Amino acid sequence: MPRTVLALSLAVTAAACSHGPPADFAPNPGLVARITGLRINTAPRTVCPGGQIQADYEAVLNDGSTVLFERRYDKKRPPRLHVVFLRRTSPEAIPQEDGDWTTNRDPLASAMTGFRLAAFLIAKPSVNGSAAVQPEYHCVPHVFSFTGAAGDQGLSGQDGPDITVRLRILRSPFYERLLVAGVEVGQAPPFYVLADAERLPPSDWLIVESRGGRGGRGTDGTPGQAGAAGAPGCPGASGGPGGPGGNGGPG
Repeated sequence: MPRTVLALSLAVTAAACSHGPPADFAPNPGLVARITGLRINTAPRTVCPGGQIQADYEAVLNDGSTVLFERRYDKKRPPRLHVVFLRRTSPEAIPQEDGDWTTNRDPLASAMTGFRLAAFLIAKPSVNGSAAVQPEYHCVPHVFSFTGAAGDQGLSGQDGPDITVRLRILRSPFYERLLVAGVEVGQAPPFYVLADAERLPPSDWLIVESRGGRGGRGTDGTPGQAGAAGAPGCPGASGGPGGPGGNGGPG
C-alpha cells in the first residue's frame, strides 16, 4: 500500500474510533449569549497531593437555569455544551481531557492555598468560575527506604546515604497545627511530608531507613592442587593350565 494511502487510512480509522467531538464543534451562539456564569462542582471535598479531583461544570443562563457541560460526545445527538468549550487552569493541578484534574504531588505547593481550579468559556471569556479543594495528608507515603550503591566484585557495598529529618509545626488556612517533616537524603533537595498535628500521629508515623548497598560478587577461587600419586598395582594372578599337546609327527 502506498504511504500516502496508508496515512489516509490510519487517519480515517483514528477519527472513526475517537469518542471526542470534531475539531470544528462549537457552542450555539444564541446559547452562549444567554450564559451569565459558570459553576465548578468538585468531589471529593478534600484530596491528597497527587490525587484526582472529579469536577463537573455548569453554565448559568440569564433565566437562572443551568446547562451541564458534557464529558461525552454523541454525533447523533451532540450536547449543547461540552467540556472542550472550556479553558481550564490551576497552579496546583493539571487539567485532564475528561474534565477532571490531577493534583501536584508536592504537598508544599498546596499547603497554604489548597488546589485552586479555574475555568472560562472560550467563546465568552468573561464567563468564568473557580473552586478550591482542601488538601489532606492521610494517604501520602510515610515510609521511605534509601540504599547505598552496590559494591564492585569482591568489595563491600557502599554505605547508605546520610539522612536528616527536620520537624516544624506551622499554621495553614486549613489546619490549626500543621506538622511538616523535611527529609534531606544525601545531597539531594529535601522533600516534605505533612500531617494534621491535631490528630496526634502514631510513633511510627514517619519511618526513614538508610541501608548499605549489596556486596559485590566474590572473586574467583585459586586453582585446585594436583592430585596425589596413585598407589602400586596388585601382584599379577597365576597363569591358567596349558592346553593339550599337538599330534606326533609321522614315523
